[in-house]
Amino acid sequence: MDSLGRTNLFYAVEANDTKLLKNIVFSEVGVGIFGSRLSLLQIQDKFGLKASNVAIQYGFYEIAQLLEGEESRMLWCE
Repeated sequence: MDSLGRTNLFYAVEANDTKLLKNIVFSEVGVGIFGSRLSLLQIQDKFGLKASNVAIQYGFYEIAQLLEGEESRMLWCE
């Protein structure tokens, strides 16, 4: 995490790098007691933005949909 509170996921979004983004998200454990994927998707930077919000700001709607969809799926499975 950098001084803005952003992780690799934020920078993959800004670069519109779907392959890297998927590698970052899906390398994290999904559900269960040790699941960290949801936590990754819910990280907010110092401006209160999640990576999905940044994707929307940049107009990367497919990436935003992927991130929001995975977050919803994780919330449903918890």
